[in-house]
Amino acid sequence: MEVMGTRALYPKVRTTLANKEHKKYAYLLKEFRNDKNQVIIDTPNKVWSTDITYIRLEKGSTSINMTLSHIYLTSFIYLAAIID
Repeated sequence: MEVMGTRALYPKVRTTLANKEHKKYAYLLKEFRNDKNQVIIDTPNKVWSTDITYIRLEKGSTSINMTLSHIYLTSFIYLAAIID
């Protein structure tokens, strides 16, 4: 990161709070475990995984956030991944 001139921007403490009303789903990969308790995915299209997150950027003004009496500008990009 130093070579590229980048640095990590850390989120504030407890940025994600779980909503107790949301349903929690069971672990669905139990059926793919072998005798050694390892998850084995041996063919394409058997299991899919997704993730959506955002990466905060230091400079720019793509959105306006209001918290209490403070108004500040932040920039971020969304990253979406679908894995087969």
